[in-house]
Amino acid sequence: MVERGRDSGWITALFVRWSRQPAKAGQRRLVMGAGAVTFGLLVPAALAKAADFLGDRRGSAGWRFHHWEVPALLVGGAGIMLAAWSVRVLYRDGRGTPAPLMPTRTLLTHGPYAWCRNPMTLGVLLYYGAVALWRESLMMLLLVGLFGGIMLLYIKLVEERELEARFGETFRRYCESTPFIVPRLMRRRKVSEKDEGS
Repeated sequence: MVERGRDSGWITALFVRWSRQPAKAGQRRLVMGAGAVTFGLLVPAALAKAADFLGDRRGSAGWRFHHWEVPALLVGGAGIMLAAWSVRVLYRDGRGTPAPLMPTRTLLTHGPYAWCRNPMTLGVLLYYGAVALWRESLMMLLLVGLFGGIMLLYIKLVEERELEARFGETFRRYCESTPFIVPRLMRRRKVSEKDEGS
C-alpha cells in the first residue's frame, strides 16, 4: 500500500500537473500507437538482442525447453489480450494513455483493474516471457525478470504516489482491496462508482 503523508517529490508533482492538461483524441491515439510499437516490438527485440549479446545459448543442453511452443503461444496470447483489454479500458473509460504525459482522468477500478492494480504490466510481462520461451532462451527469461522488476519498482515508487496524490483516500482503499500485480481469483470488494469520481 502507498504510505500516507509521505512526500511524493517533484516527479509526482510533475505527473499531477500533466494530468490536469487536456489531451486531444488525436494526441492520445499517437501516444498509444507509439507505446504499442515500443512495448510490443522494440522492447522484446531489445531484450532478445541483449540476451544474444550476453552469450545466450538458445536450446543448449540442460536448458532446452522441449515443446514449449504451444504454451508460449497460449501465455503470449493471454498476455497480449490482457494488455490490450487494459489499454482499451484506460483509453476509453479513463480518457488517458499509459504515458505519464497523458494519464487517466479517473481512477480505474473495473474491468481488468478489478483483478489487480497493474494488469497492463502483467500482460506485457507474460508476453515477453512467452517470447523468451519461444526462443528457448534462459538468458532472455532472466532479462525479462530484471526488466519486470525495474518496471514494478517504478510503478510502486512513482506511479502509485502520483495516483495517491490525485485520488487520495479512494486510491488507498483500492490498494487495500486489490492486489498489486498477481490477480486474486476471487474479487473482494469494489470501489464504488461514486468514489471513482472523487
